[in-house]
Amino acid sequence: MTPLTKRSEQNFLSASELEALRIRVAELKRILNERLQKLFQYQSEAIKIYDIIHHASTPVLTEADQHYLKINLHSHDTVISTTLLDKLEALCQKLKDQHDSWLEQVAFRYDELLIQFSDISEKCFMSPAAKLSFENIDPSKLNESELKRLQEQIQDREELYKRAQPVFDLLREWMNNWRQKLEAERRVCRASFYKNRAGSLNQKLKQRKMLDMKLPKLMQELHAACDKYEEHYMLMILWLVVFVLISMLSKWFQTMNVNVNYFVFKSNFRTLKARRRLGASKMFLEQRLQP
Repeated sequence: MTPLTKRSEQNFLSASELEALRIRVAELKRILNERLQKLFQYQSEAIKIYDIIHHASTPVLTEADQHYLKINLHSHDTVISTTLLDKLEALCQKLKDQHDSWLEQVAFRYDELLIQFSDISEKCFMSPAAKLSFENIDPSKLNESELKRLQEQIQDREELYKRAQPVFDLLREWMNNWRQKLEAERRVCRASFYKNRAGSLNQKLKQRKMLDMKLPKLMQELHAACDKYEEHYMLMILWLVVFVLISMLSKWFQTMNVNVNYFVFKSNFRTLKARRRLGASKMFLEQRLQP
């Protein structure tokens, strides 16, 4: 056997050495795959959170954080070390903490906007169903888009109220007087009403008569305000008023266990000349009262 042959034989691994090497390679592959799986998870979560909050606020990230956020894990030049794993895990947790803080601020702002939305909707006699659609949103899914959508709804209703405030004020006054009239009518049905203590009966009758005179006058003023609004802005508001009145009267009739029909409150809307088109206005009302 020549010296060259001896040197070649020394370079070959034995069967046991090959098996040990195979086991070691398999173990290293397992470690690499586990690290890569965690790294991709941390980086993916970090990027997702960053994309959510960086539009609304400035995430506090160092240059090193930015580097780890954008590092190419597919590159063969990237060393998949425990240090890299720790850095990306820390970055992910850092962004999660910032996201939680940001989400608290968004939720607080959203609650404030909901209060504004509720107030302006009440002033405009708008459907409460719209508020429910905003209240039922998942808090964890709040974002700037939802805030903007709610702000736009508030702005639209504030503009409507600013334009139609005379109409809404008269409508509210009519409703308040109508409630007083209902209460007066209920008192008339009680035996105690006719006990003339210190002349109180005359005062009650006088108040009842004033309400009977005031309600038709307010209805005329309300109708005139609707006409003026529609003439100036070329937008229909009369059917919103009719809808509010019918809803209120319907609730009252249900409370009093009275069957609601058109003729019961026909006289209340005699001055609303467009009443005959009430059915045709249903689509308009549904669209107008949507959130």
